Amino acid sequence: MARQTGTTTAPVRTSAPSQPGRKPMSADSGPNAPSRPQNAPNAVLNSDAVRQRAYEIFLSRGQTEGSALEDWLQAERELRAKSTTRRA
Repeated sequence: MARQTGTTTAPVRTSAPSQPGRKPMSADSGPNAPSRPQNAPNAVLNSDAVRQRAYEIFLSRGQTEGSALEDWLQAERELRAKSTTRRA
């Protein structure tokens, strides 16, 4: 069997494949983007506060992997609820 010399590179994907019904992720979306409550579109949650609360939820679950999205969404819900009760 002949051994190839030199380097080979894997193809680089420059964009995510398009999926019907999904819009591409932009710089203002994703877990690092500010969170906007659905009932208060102008309010923005502090992503650092959401991140910290999600980490606390992760720790309270015994640091079990695989639920990062659920932890993040729960943290957002809790912080939104806390935010709306302060305004009322």
